[in-house]
Amino acid sequence: MTPLVSVGATGTDHDRDTSAPDRLTAPVQDLPSTVLQSALGRLRLRGAVFLRAEYREPWAYESLTGPETARVLRPDADRVILFHVVASGACWVRVGDGDKRWAQRGDVIVLPYGDQHQMGGVIETDTVSISTFMEMPPWPQMPVLRHGADGKRTDVVCGYLQSSDPLFDPGLRGFPPCSSSAPRRVRPLSGCRPTLLTRSSKPTRHPRAATS
Repeated sequence: MTPLVSVGATGTDHDRDTSAPDRLTAPVQDLPSTVLQSALGRLRLRGAVFLRAEYREPWAYESLTGPETARVLRPDADRVILFHVVASGACWVRVGDGDKRWAQRGDVIVLPYGDQHQMGGVIETDTVSISTFMEMPPWPQMPVLRHGADGKRTDVVCGYLQSSDPLFDPGLRGFPPCSSSAPRRVRPLSGCRPTLLTRSSKPTRHPRAATS
């Protein structure tokens, strides 16, 4: 059995909170992540926090493909929305040949289409597959991934959300493949409650400090 911390949110109406950061008064440079946060807040979503990771400099890895990730986390789904919460340290994320998006403590990285991606630390190093240090489920307890050498540590909490809404159809690509931002305000969502969930699993901004 795979233990997951589940989260759920239901949105049944348009945003009536004019002070929320998803209004058009937000800075233009924040628009992509603002629109994404707004969409996530209005939809019916299911998901879970499924692991945490401790990475030590230097480190870098490549995730599973989108369909492979969905099969591991939700065998009944063909895609998931991924998010990484940076609890400490700093890291970058990149999808394909795109630019690196930097994140640091308190930032949330969102991959709305669950694309295969690379993540790494401040110090350049070779990228390895996540399959070299992550066991596939079922997990007897929430796994803690450890990867890298003996340098400065970055802690990341990883989770997913599921939605069948066309907004998150990879064929439409209405959002950037990944974004990172620091939440400006925490709003309780109706129906959002952390619980312990078990299920069967089929086998299957650059850091502010100067970097090299």
